[in-house]
Amino acid sequence: YHATYEVTTKLIKRGKKKTLFMYDSDSFSARPKMAGYDAALSEAGYPVRGDLKFKTKNNIEYTRDLLLTYKNLEFDSVVATEDGIAIGALKYAKIRGISVPDELSISGYNDSILAVGCDPELTSVDSKLAVLCKTTIDHMIKLLGNGEEIESYVSVPCNVVKRCTTDF
Repeated sequence: YHATYEVTTKLIKRGKKKTLFMYDSDSFSARPKMAGYDAALSEAGYPVRGDLKFKTKNNIEYTRDLLLTYKNLEFDSVVATEDGIAIGALKYAKIRGISVPDELSISGYNDSILAVGCDPELTSVDSKLAVLCKTTIDHMIKLLGNGEEIESYVSVPCNVVKRCTTDF
């Protein structure tokens, strides 16, 4: 929630008015991401438009081709829930001759190896997977080892890694 809220808010502050939200599932993880996007738009006084929410596959070529099928779709930024989706949007921009980040800002999620393996390098949310895994293992050891009580909710803050596909 907080990471997509932060990214969407930063895009809005840079003058973006039509942010496309692209996601690949309706999972426990994806729902709060969409809620953060919705909240940032609402807080800025922008409508939450269903035509700017696209469910796609976490597949670069599939996402690129999906976007290419739309002739009149207008958007000036993309918030994607996976880096592969964001890179599909980046490839779409290249084919359409759209300058990134001047005309189109793009942000991914998970700060995967894909984020630094594309050109330009992708702004992406680091979900702190290593910290999440370590925290989970530590809690499991406490619980299973001696029945020690553990926290019922643990939050690991994400970090937006700014690269070349956004201008914030």
